[in-house]
Amino acid sequence: RAEGFDAVVLDFTEATAPIQRNAFVLTELLAEVRATAPAGRTIALVGASMGGLVGRYALTWLEHQGVPHDVRTFISFDAPHLGADIPLGVQHWVAFFAENSESAEFLLSRLDTPAARQLLVYHHGATVGTAAAADPLFAAFQADLAALGSWPSGPRLVAVANGSGEGADQGFGPGEQLIRYEHRSLIVDIDGNVWAVPDGGAGVVFDGMVDQIWPLPDKSQTVTVGGTQPWDGAPGGFRDSMAQMDTTSVPYGDIVALHDNHCFIPTVSALALVGAAPFHDIAGDPALMDLTAFDEVHFPAENQAHITITPENKVWFMAEIGAGLSPVVE
Repeated sequence: RAEGFDAVVLDFTEATAPIQRNAFVLTELLAEVRATAPAGRTIALVGASMGGLVGRYALTWLEHQGVPHDVRTFISFDAPHLGADIPLGVQHWVAFFAENSESAEFLLSRLDTPAARQLLVYHHGATVGTAAAADPLFAAFQADLAALGSWPSGPRLVAVANGSGEGADQGFGPGEQLIRYEHRSLIVDIDGNVWAVPDGGAGVVFDGMVDQIWPLPDKSQTVTVGGTQPWDGAPGGFRDSMAQMDTTSVPYGDIVALHDNHCFIPTVSALALVGAAPFHDIAGDPALMDLTAFDEVHFPAENQAHITITPENKVWFMAEIGAGLSPVVE
């Protein structure tokens, strides 16, 4: 506002609805802004997190339909163009304890929403045997985008990531234990241990057990996966899911987070680097822009909390929002 821009902010009634549904909400808002703004004015559209995919889909759909949108610059802010990550072991932990915990039951309901199923690179519901996979809605959404043309062609396309571009991990390696939860008593014995997904080989990601006093039912589950990519500890905008588990009160024992944060939006996903591995040398790749549809990409050296505004990226945002404009006298 200090630079003379009008800021219009769109939030969603239900952010876990299908991405396409909220994209059509955005198309209506863009039409309203165009109708309200003076002739000749253009728009800088910023989409944060899933909003980056909402914005991308909306603009691509409008262009596919031949509808003008007047967006001069589209800025995607730490958005999961190639998928997001919540450790698969954490997902299975939540599913295992959902019937024992209201908090776990609520989190499971979030994991199983359409938007989460469209975004997660590995989804607990798609784990079959030792194979980890995305939910079918993931591929369906990508195919839907591709059918429209994948990307808008009119605006300048800019990506800003919170994840490291210099290969910094999240403080743990593939297959390393993330959560330790073990309780023994006369009433109940409980295990709920979580490990990061392995890098190519096979490894246990979740081991759970509830052994209750007779005649209450017992249950146990061990989830082993193989052939995975090490997304959990990869460079990316991070989320403190394990730290949140650590501070959650449980009736028996204590949940211990051995690491607080995990990669949520991999840097390669935020920058839409097609074919790039999780630890791709982004800063050192001279042909980086050949891998992405973006015209410009920005990334920090160290990992940051997802959709965090910093003094560093504030400069990037303001420069990109004002690119190509000249001051005018009102």
